[in-house]
Amino acid sequence: MNGDESLAEAPDLAARLQALMLSAEEIAALTGYSQPAKQVEELRRQGFWRARRNVLGVVVLERAHYEAVCRGQPVDGPRPQLRPPGHSLERAKARGARAETAARTAIPSEGRGAGAPAQSAAPASRDPSSAA
Repeated sequence: MNGDESLAEAPDLAARLQALMLSAEEIAALTGYSQPAKQVEELRRQGFWRARRNVLGVVVLERAHYEAVCRGQPVDGPRPQLRPPGHSLERAKARGARAETAARTAIPSEGRGAGAPAQSAAPASRDPSSAA
């Protein structure tokens, strides 16, 4: 494929994407916001739970989902489940407890044999009179 062919396909691709997704102008008119974060928040509040931001930060809402919600039809696919309040805090605490346990049961570092006793962090005091 040469460069001329890809340029000729660009309008067709834009038309197909327009048919699949709501345009930025449609989303702004629907939400009343221009900020993508506010747009997604408002779309979800209105029941468009599949609204999201893509890797470029652009709000994406499939036209089929938009039309199904507007008609009151059931939408294909599982609806996301909400986590109970404090869920992420509990998981963070559990991760911290696991990290502490892992640190206590850590494998001995290289240079010591498996049966070698662990060396203390503080050097032992040497008394010249007790040298053997």
